[in-house]
Amino acid sequence: MKANTLITFALIFSIAIEGMGQTCCTGSAPITGAVRVTPMMANEWQINFSFDYNNIADLIQENVATGDDFLSRTTTTYLLQSSYGFAKGYAISLLIPYVSHSESITSVGNTTTTRQSDLGDITLFGQKAFNLSNISSLILGAAIKLPTGATQSKDQDNQFILPPTLQAGTGSVDYILMVMSQRSMNFRKSMLIQQTLTYRINTSSARFSSHDNYKFGNEFSAITSVADQLVTGKIIHSPSLALNIRYTGRNLIEQFEDPNSGGWWFNLRPGWGINITPKLMLSLLYEVPVFRRLNGFQLTTSCKVIGVINFKI
Repeated sequence: MKANTLITFALIFSIAIEGMGQTCCTGSAPITGAVRVTPMMANEWQINFSFDYNNIADLIQENVATGDDFLSRTTTTYLLQSSYGFAKGYAISLLIPYVSHSESITSVGNTTTTRQSDLGDITLFGQKAFNLSNISSLILGAAIKLPTGATQSKDQDNQFILPPTLQAGTGSVDYILMVMSQRSMNFRKSMLIQQTLTYRINTSSARFSSHDNYKFGNEFSAITSVADQLVTGKIIHSPSLALNIRYTGRNLIEQFEDPNSGGWWFNLRPGWGINITPKLMLSLLYEVPVFRRLNGFQLTTSCKVIGVINFKI
């Protein structure tokens, strides 16, 4: 089979899958779970650089894994977050993502891979921290995601405009609300319990060439984590374990609900952080699904790897 024929088949099949159902993630970069928030002092700068590698290879049919491996996808997001504390308890952040997609389709022994990389949607985030006591705090946050990312990108051979799930942007103005609480344990001050609730409100987009009106489903996320600190020499280690519960509504295509989109995900996320200096921290997290209740037929995440570098200035 000639290369051009394979590419044509792959893009047609990809669009067919697009019509059947979305991946577990909404479009663009995974902003909802990527924003890093901590109480900040006045005139303090923080720089976070993170990568989020999402291996999307599980085909689910009515909550049962099919075991098929003819279709797989990876999404790698490089995210720069610059935060500034401009007054006591108040901070603003700018998030700039760069998104790289890769999708492979195997048919009759041949594998065709489609790749695309571009800047994603920029997000502006504001937060207010409250000290509830000497061992607990609360942060309220809100963000607006601007449609600055690419929505008309073509494949690596510049032949076909890719479907919405392979674009770096969503083409829509979206809104994010966040509440985060954290508390140190009385019996062990270094142990921290943290709860983060996030809700993302997506609006419709008319910027995709394949659809005049496309809306990714709204998204809710609840992350509960436990972290502790261990000291070896001059280095502070921070092991952690988190449960990430996420829900997304069905996508809307031309005002009609896509029956093969949305659902519930329960993911387990162990992690390990290292404070090399008081102003430099490295962390690595690994996320795997433990329970999923999805709608219809979907391609969803097998595992995720998240790495973060945090600087304080």
